[in-house]
Amino acid sequence: MTGVSSFFDILAHEKRRPRAPVHSLHRYFGKFIPAIPRAAINAFTEPGQMVGDPFMGSGTTAVETRLAGREGWGRDLNPLAVRVARAKTADLDLHHLESLLSTLESGLAASKEDEIELPFCTNMEHWFRPEVAKDLALVKSLINGYEAEPERNFFLVCLSAIIREVSNADPRHVFPGYSKRMRELDRLGRMVDVRRTFVKGCQRRIGHYAKFRQAWPAAMSLDLRVGDSCTDELPPCDLMVTNPPYLGSIRYLETMKLEMYWLSLLADSEEYRLLDRQLLASERWYKQEYAQPISTGVSGLDAIIERLYHEGHEKMGYVTGRYFLMISAFLRSASGSLRTGGHLVVKMSDSFVRIVTVPAHEYWIQLAAEHGLDVVACRTDDYHSRSLLTKRNSFSRMLPHDYLLVFRRD
Repeated sequence: MTGVSSFFDILAHEKRRPRAPVHSLHRYFGKFIPAIPRAAINAFTEPGQMVGDPFMGSGTTAVETRLAGREGWGRDLNPLAVRVARAKTADLDLHHLESLLSTLESGLAASKEDEIELPFCTNMEHWFRPEVAKDLALVKSLINGYEAEPERNFFLVCLSAIIREVSNADPRHVFPGYSKRMRELDRLGRMVDVRRTFVKGCQRRIGHYAKFRQAWPAAMSLDLRVGDSCTDELPPCDLMVTNPPYLGSIRYLETMKLEMYWLSLLADSEEYRLLDRQLLASERWYKQEYAQPISTGVSGLDAIIERLYHEGHEKMGYVTGRYFLMISAFLRSASGSLRTGGHLVVKMSDSFVRIVTVPAHEYWIQLAAEHGLDVVACRTDDYHSRSLLTKRNSFSRMLPHDYLLVFRRD
């Protein structure tokens, strides 16, 4: 354990190092760079201490926790994110994985094309050719025959990782959409081989996992599960490192709805809607729900909410108020979870809500102080990826940087 100044020195060094290939096991939007949790773990913890990620997404912090030989936990409301994080960090036997894949490949080759029930997926015929849907269902049925949950989950995540690739949805787009480019490719005879794509994808991902598995200093305990960090009591820890959803950002759930339907993580459209409403930055609200402004008790923030209502953006005023009330609830839980002297490292961003500037980092600092978390560092973290130097939605502006906030519980 070193300290705050060393954290930023370590971070500068870690940003120049390649990341573990297992981080790319599954496509997931909104991931933060592994260098941040890696630097935080090195700067703020010792072996034997606990690391938590309350908005873990696909498990970036969990992977780095495993590599550092620390114990850890992670929570996320998205069940697909939890599955991906578990697949990346599970203690699996490589020879057994390869043997299972060989058996699976033989099963696919021997299939007699029996009728297999398809999972629910909104507009299945629009997103998948009939033969593609049939082959995906066959692969899934063979995987579900595995008795051991960790191996079964690994291969289900491998299946999920190719869903967009074999669908009609353009893999170049963030949100699923049957684009003009894909329609033209289909007109020209685009070939889709689900079985081959799946097997090749598994081989590549087993290779990624193998490099990660060999780098472990020891198999430490990781508790990764579905949970709401704004309402649930969080486990004790010495360090939290997280990248929570941004206000006014992309609709995270929509980016992976096809994969979630195929893994039967969503039973129907209503379950999708209900899950979307639980998310931190959700915009799925009805007019009667946002008829009146939300008061957060933060004067500058409440003025912004009032302005949004005054300018006719009532729903986004409500979304903004709800977002910071939930952030406040999370910070209360985080303060109760962190041991004395523990640190919370947050990568976050300011927002433009209907072109109204929301200095979110200032309100994070103010709300954290109310719950006994003192800010010990606040620095900008410039973007270097071209994909991040874009508008996050049609109402926003380009954001040149994020913020790295470091809080300490004294």
